[in-house]
Amino acid sequence: MTVNIRLELFVKDLQRSVDFYKNVIRLDLSSQNESSAMFKTENLNLLLTKEDVISSNHYFSEIKTSRKGMGVEIILVVPDVQSYYQRDYQGQA
Repeated sequence: MTVNIRLELFVKDLQRSVDFYKNVIRLDLSSQNESSAMFKTENLNLLLTKEDVISSNHYFSEIKTSRKGMGVEIILVVPDVQSYYQRDYQGQA
């Protein structure tokens, strides 16, 4: 049985997040507009959405002021995380 993962992350800086997943993790960018971006692989759909689009009555409305990643663990497996970081992302903070 194949496991497919669909994940939405609300982000402060959409372009910085797109750059990370595209250039460091090397996911293929499937589509992008001013408020979101979609990455797709065989088993993963990753949607990045600007947190600014969340309305005040949305169940995630407090996300703008809350600590990010609280209660969520996302594991992306790469052979050597240090070499990925040094190769593509070091100094681009």
